[in-house]
Amino acid sequence: MATRRASDLSTYERLSPNRTRPRPKPIKRLTPHCMAGNLSIERCMALPAFISPNPSGGGTSCTYCIGSDGRIGLNVQETDAPWTSSSSINDRQAITFEIANSGGAPNWPMTDSAIDSFVKLAIDICKFYGFKKVHYEEKPSTVVTKAEVEAWIATWEKPDEMIITLHRWYTAKACPGAYFMGKLPDLVKEINLALNPQVVPTFTPYKIKITANTLRVRKGPGTDYPIVMTLRNDPNIYTIIDESDGIGAKKWGKLKSGAGWISLDYTKRV
Repeated sequence: MATRRASDLSTYERLSPNRTRPRPKPIKRLTPHCMAGNLSIERCMALPAFISPNPSGGGTSCTYCIGSDGRIGLNVQETDAPWTSSSSINDRQAITFEIANSGGAPNWPMTDSAIDSFVKLAIDICKFYGFKKVHYEEKPSTVVTKAEVEAWIATWEKPDEMIITLHRWYTAKACPGAYFMGKLPDLVKEINLALNPQVVPTFTPYKIKITANTLRVRKGPGTDYPIVMTLRNDPNIYTIIDESDGIGAKKWGKLKSGAGWISLDYTKRV
């Protein structure tokens, strides 16, 4: 696999001593984080945790910082592994991003400029390393420990796809925050469309009616996801904006309302 020091999209540099050099595994993951603050890239990379050497692994670093103004800074060379995600297994394979927040809890919003820079940087990274697709899966609630996370990832990752992993999978944090999580499915589609328009067919939303007396709405596409609500004798018409495979149904559909996913086995198109 080709290697490089940094993306040309980076316009500022302050290298952290907290890194594993050289990177012991090939790059095949992207891990976005939120700063939990509206810091400039200079301020973020000047934090004590970023600049203080810690050979024991307790320090902090990231590959790239992205400010609310959209500027990108290099903190760890791509040839080295950052210390960002509370998982050395993940970081050894990942390029990580600290993205500034324009507001605080509980949503941790981000500016359009910051989000756009993340997308451009993700596209640039994928193109350089030869990936024509990014892949993201929502983690089931039954997957808890770091070992379980890696075992679960192994069931769906493919060698020709860059996968998106999250800090919250490896530790009890909200990172990268509710705002970014709400945008993530669309960001994946945007990145993939830029990488290869033929890979991402345009999904046409359609309307359905529920045929079962009782139908559960789940947080994700599968019976291994938590139940959000239960629809009983529901005569309403719903719009499906996406489909997915998953445990417990031939096909799952995502509700336009954002409430969650339903089994399409108990619906009919109208």
